[in-house]
Amino acid sequence: MTDTKRMGRPRTFNEGDALLAAMNTFGTKGYDGTSMKDLTAAMGISGPSLYSAFGDKRELYLKTIDRYADVDGCAPIVAFEAEQDIAKAVHDFLESVILYSTAEHGGAKGCFLASCVSTSVGEVEGVAERMEDATPAQMLSDLDDRVKMILS
Repeated sequence: MTDTKRMGRPRTFNEGDALLAAMNTFGTKGYDGTSMKDLTAAMGISGPSLYSAFGDKRELYLKTIDRYADVDGCAPIVAFEAEQDIAKAVHDFLESVILYSTAEHGGAKGCFLASCVSTSVGEVEGVAERMEDATPAQMLSDLDDRVKMILS
């Protein structure tokens, strides 16, 4: 049996950079307010390239959530959990939140999950599960336990 599927041209864009551009666009305009034209312009790619690499708008949105959760979203928690001294842990956590919230990302400032993604839970299939995965119950429980320890 012969495979007649044609191979397309090699991609001429960096997928990580394209996802970051898409995330910034969603973060600024929201899921519903972002058009495919907005995405292709921000990502610097054509519509066919976007669909080939990332699927439709919903699939791209879910991939931006996954990227954020894997790369950016955990920085404050990682900073908090990396420090044994509780006062230093709280300081590092808050410093990480402030740095991330005020850094130039080319898009909206602040937490992508809190400011954009949370508004589409129940509206876009697959978002609720990703929100749960991005903020695992155990991580939140550990954070809560450490904060209670500070206050007692």
